[in-house]
Amino acid sequence: MNLVTETRDRRQRGNMSIEFALSVTLLWTMVGGVYSLGHSLYAYNKLTVAVSNAARFGGRDGLGSSVTQFADRIKNVAVYGNPEGTGDALLTGLQTSNVDVAIEQDAAGVPRSVTVGIQNYTLDGVFWTTSLINKPYATARYAGRYQPYAS
Repeated sequence: MNLVTETRDRRQRGNMSIEFALSVTLLWTMVGGVYSLGHSLYAYNKLTVAVSNAARFGGRDGLGSSVTQFADRIKNVAVYGNPEGTGDALLTGLQTSNVDVAIEQDAAGVPRSVTVGIQNYTLDGVFWTTSLINKPYATARYAGRYQPYAS
């Protein structure tokens, strides 16, 4: 009986180490995947809020001196959180060139709506990256002061 027990123990020696290594590898992969997915959802939500705030700002702000200046102020709100464009970007790698602003105007040139969207921005995850093409976007009806700009 002792011989059988010793032989079985010798054959199983090291199995616990292998099982532990496989379990830890699988567990860390799962934790990393959940973290990466959570981070991507957090970043996308932050972008959605920034785009929504920029569209709302564009719908209430006066046009100012030109449509280009107006669009630049909206882009700054989407990227930096303020119309002046000061401070750090809300997300790493986000630039005003990633923000698309479309101002719909009627025949007289009066703004009707402002659409703000993110284009060509990449969310970096632990295991993968996600490219956002025209997502997220938000539209707000223009309700601001209409000040015709000088031509």
